[in-house]
Amino acid sequence: MKPNEIIYLNNFGVSKIVECSPDLVYIEPLYGCRGVIQLASDSKNIRPLLKKDEVDKIIDEVKDYKTTWITKFITRENKYASIKKNPTPELILRELKTIYNQYKYKKDNKIKGGLSTRDLDFFHKSLDLLFNEFARVLEIDFKDVAKYISNKWSDLNVLDYYNL
Repeated sequence: MKPNEIIYLNNFGVSKIVECSPDLVYIEPLYGCRGVIQLASDSKNIRPLLKKDEVDKIIDEVKDYKTTWITKFITRENKYASIKKNPTPELILRELKTIYNQYKYKKDNKIKGGLSTRDLDFFHKSLDLLFNEFARVLEIDFKDVAKYISNKWSDLNVLDYYNL
C-alpha cells in the first residue's frame, strides 16, 4: 500500500490511502462519509479495487442466481449483518437482486406492505457502495452502472433499482 492508492474499505467503499507506515494506514473514503480512518496495515477490511474483468464476472455469475426471500424478519436482519461483516461484491449483488425481486413481486401482484425500512436501508447503502466501486472500475458515471448491468441481465431491468 502506498499514499494516493485507491482501494476498497469494507462498509465505506472506494477510498484513498492518505498515509501509511508498516503498522498503520490512514484512509479517506471518497464518497459519502468524510474524514480519515486509521486502521492496522494488515486489516482484513482493506482490499484492492476490483478489475473490469472481475466486475463482469460477478455480474455474469449473479445474473443466474436464483433468489429466495427470507420471510422471517430477524433471520433477514442476521443475513444483512453477516454480509456487512464480510461484504464481498458477489454477496452484495446477490442480496440487491433478492431485495429487488421481492419489491417487484409485491408491486406486480399488488400486495400491500412494501419492504421494511431496514430492507431499504441495507439496499440503498449496499447499492451505493457497490455501484461506486463498479463505476470507478468501469470508468463510467454512477448512474450508468445500472444500465451497464441491465445490458447484461436482459431479463431484469436494474434501472428500476432507483425506484425503491
